[in-house]
Amino acid sequence: MEVWLERWHLKSDAGDQIAASDVKFKEEIAPWKIILQNEVDFNEGEPRVSVLTLTSNITNSNSSSVYAVQMRSTANQTVPFKMSYTTNPLDMTTGVIYACVLLCGLYVLIIFEIINRTMAAVLISTTALATLALAGERPSLPEVISWLDVETLLLLFSMMVLVAIMAETGMFDFLAVYTFEVTKGKLWPLITLLSVITAALSTFLDNVTTVLLMTPVTIRYVIKQFLVNHMPLPYYNDFFLYNLE
Repeated sequence: MEVWLERWHLKSDAGDQIAASDVKFKEEIAPWKIILQNEVDFNEGEPRVSVLTLTSNITNSNSSSVYAVQMRSTANQTVPFKMSYTTNPLDMTTGVIYACVLLCGLYVLIIFEIINRTMAAVLISTTALATLALAGERPSLPEVISWLDVETLLLLFSMMVLVAIMAETGMFDFLAVYTFEVTKGKLWPLITLLSVITAALSTFLDNVTTVLLMTPVTIRYVIKQFLVNHMPLPYYNDFFLYNLE
């Protein structure tokens, strides 16, 4: 299937109903070729996007003109499709600038704790959608839903439920006390053991799961019961950041 854009330069006496005789001459661009699947009836469909740019070679033209989208296909069956267009698509450079401004705004809201970080993320994401709509690139609801990483969200939800259940059983308390007893309360052996355990878990689990499992062990007893009572605050912060890395 081929799709291309044409510009028809009309005669001065052309009416509302344009016929072939009303066109003085036309300009067109190279066609955009779309590969169709063989079994169209069993295809769920997928979006195709392209920017069609027509640069006119006519410098002085007093006649009116009309733009037309033409298409042709060699398929031997009916091909259903839905088409939407934007006359002035968002430029990539402008889009990058908008994205950087919104991202910097999100970091400002989170770092300075102006509002809750969850509300900050919701506010910036809504602003991003509004910016796309104002720029003429308003996404559809299915497209917005497709941006969600459902696998990561389900993984986080499941692991948080699992960590909450394991915390109720006292498993993290046991691991924290056991780690403290093995290292005899010494700082660097404690850091080394936690790092070794984290490295061992990382070979079998992904980073998100490892962080969710090791953070309660680090905070629940080791920091809360030992480091806070025996170490100055700067050393406590260094230890916490070291284990999160």
